[in-house]
Amino acid sequence: MAFLLKKSFYKKNCCLILILALALALRLAFFDTSYIFWDESVYLMGGKAMLGQQVGYHELDFRHPLLPVMIAPFALFGEYYVLLAKMFMLLVNSAFVLIAYFFGKRFSRNIGLLSAFLTAVWPYHIMSSSWVMTDGLAAILLTLTIMFYFEGFLQEKKSMLYLGGFFLGLAILGKITNLMLPIILAPLILLNLRHFLAVLKSFCIAFLVLLPYLIAEYLYYGNPLHGMIKAFGIGNAIMSSLGPQPFKLIILVFYDFFGIVLSSFMIAGVILFAKDEVLLKKAKGTKKLGFFWLYCFAVFVPYYVYVIHEGATPIWWDTQRFLLSFLPFGLLFATYFIDTVLGMLHARIRKVLLFFLIILLLTSWSAQYMRFAQPAISLEDGLRYATKELGLYLKEDPADRFLCLGNCPPLAFYSGKKTRIVYTLEDFKLSSDETGVVFLKSGADLALDYPVKRSFCRGEWCGYLLENVIRYDNNHKNK
Repeated sequence: MAFLLKKSFYKKNCCLILILALALALRLAFFDTSYIFWDESVYLMGGKAMLGQQVGYHELDFRHPLLPVMIAPFALFGEYYVLLAKMFMLLVNSAFVLIAYFFGKRFSRNIGLLSAFLTAVWPYHIMSSSWVMTDGLAAILLTLTIMFYFEGFLQEKKSMLYLGGFFLGLAILGKITNLMLPIILAPLILLNLRHFLAVLKSFCIAFLVLLPYLIAEYLYYGNPLHGMIKAFGIGNAIMSSLGPQPFKLIILVFYDFFGIVLSSFMIAGVILFAKDEVLLKKAKGTKKLGFFWLYCFAVFVPYYVYVIHEGATPIWWDTQRFLLSFLPFGLLFATYFIDTVLGMLHARIRKVLLFFLIILLLTSWSAQYMRFAQPAISLEDGLRYATKELGLYLKEDPADRFLCLGNCPPLAFYSGKKTRIVYTLEDFKLSSDETGVVFLKSGADLALDYPVKRSFCRGEWCGYLLENVIRYDNNHKNK
């Protein structure tokens, strides 16, 4: 760490340090604890459950295990749990800016700095940086895995391949969809079969990282792959229930994530990159390297299209999280195009054009900035307000068990009460020791025989607290 004390280090890296400072400042400015939504509440309760603390609900049997493990220690701080967990995620996700720099730097320092800057000011990444969610973490681990394997083969360093294996294991623990990594790495491995033994050792390291999780799954559920199988099963069921999304939505969500300007640069960059780094390269080795990045692009685009088309939620911000792992690759081609065009101009003209280009990009994201600037609780047309108000009310309610239909995990988090979830009105049958909660659009027919004890309505949504008829009748008979 001695290099941190040298003035030359700061002089050489002043631009990158300023970009990192900007990234942290923007993320702190948008930091938000006004509401904990569905997935966040599940992971937060999972972290508490890992410490043996009482929670109303958790999904540790199939949720990605790495995130709950990472945030679990913060549950020891009681009421500061959410604040500390979100601050921790903000710091972790901010590292993506540094990763974007090194990812692009191997082509040129300008590409690296521009990639880092765009990540720092990226509307969606700013908004999602403090989320207690797996997507940002999974994108970081996926990118690190690819980078270490790539550099390991390029520099012929076994230590980097072993680090790649370590991050491969963490990436799979971070998000099950990172099982696609062997597919992404396949061309690299096939082109470097002389290092097969080192690759095999790196996969053994990945397996050792996964081993504690596999053992725990076997001890608790009798099958080391229980969580993975169930996660894919539930994911497929959700996608099937939502149904195919129109192709127009896929394009709109993609353009909204990247912005129309940068999307155009990215498409142009793919064409230019293919020409310069593959078609016109004389050395076979450099051709192969350029081909790999085009291959990664070719893998991610169909993956994204498949996930969205087959039934990902039509809520844009929720759908766009699938693009986070694609972000470094999209930035690579967009910044490659920008750097190539600017490189053709005089230095003074280049600086002026770059300034106006940045203004143009920021302006093209104005709608996204305005959308993400509002507090998290303001989203979903009142559902979040109703959920939080009802949850805090239930926290003081003498009943300790609830049957819930609708926005249930956040309710369980705010109330701290045991929560059993159903997904249809037909399955809503209260046992004698349960109180019922149903979330419905305002004015919708409740279609249940249980009387409403209290309702919490905001905007287009209501949360109904229902009286348990069985318990109500029994109490009156005893009187």
